[in-house]
Amino acid sequence: MRAIKEWETFLKTHKNDVMHTLKAEGVLLESVFLEKSGADNYLIYIMACPDFEHARETAKESKNIVDEFHKKFKQDWWEDSEELEPLIFFYNDQSSQGTKI
Repeated sequence: MRAIKEWETFLKTHKNDVMHTLKAEGVLLESVFLEKSGADNYLIYIMACPDFEHARETAKESKNIVDEFHKKFKQDWWEDSEELEPLIFFYNDQSSQGTKI
């Protein structure tokens, strides 16, 4: 749990770098939720972008401090991940006219 909180704090204190990275990757939305189940902790990751392959390749090649920290966290702590089939995604952009997807 300590590593998760350190990861969370790092990302929050480097928000500008995170936003730069998301833009470079073409990511529209990235949210992470913590599920605590008994002694186990699970991160529920929600990500939306038009081209996941581009996002993966951009992150893989990046030397950005945020990407490097995130890669290390994943290497040390993620046991596995599963890509789920997206069924619906509604995006209510109230900052401009129209809908962006």
